Amino acid sequence: MTLIIADAGRPAWYDVTPFQAEMALRGAGLYDTVVAEVAKDTTSEATKVAWARALGFKRDSPMIAEIASALGMTDAQLDGLFQAAALIE
Repeated sequence: MTLIIADAGRPAWYDVTPFQAEMALRGAGLYDTVVAEVAKDTTSEATKVAWARALGFKRDSPMIAEIASALGMTDAQLDGLFQAAALIE
């Protein structure tokens, strides 16, 4: 597999659209789990707003880190999810 490098030396899959993110989460069977996690009282207000209004998701954003941590996802799993999302058109 060849990685295409985007801005600032980041892989092309570093940024994904909300559509790509949702479809990748649905494909991985995680969408409902993520929606439930975001809805919890313990989830930060910033994460709730970002989930609802983001125009894109960056792999290293605080929102992604918060949700991934709550779900117990490893860096490799999260990278794989972003890589899968980036392939969705």
